[in-house]
Amino acid sequence: MSSDDTDDRRQARRRAITEAEIRDIVRALRPSEVLGRDAIAEKCRAHTWQEGDFDMALRTAVETGVVEALPDGFYTLAG
Repeated sequence: MSSDDTDDRRQARRRAITEAEIRDIVRALRPSEVLGRDAIAEKCRAHTWQEGDFDMALRTAVETGVVEALPDGFYTLAG
């Protein structure tokens, strides 16, 4: 297996993990509609995630338009 194949597999795995984490964030927000960052992390049990993964998933969710960042560290589902 070449290093390119290994890198591609790592990137695909990372994308799959991030997508699953974003689904967790969406599930956390759905019933509450608006939550603060810490409340989302608690509902997602982000303390069990890899270091930095929660922030990356939340940032990606905002950047891709799945989640909307509100003032004062609150978030809601976009749309």
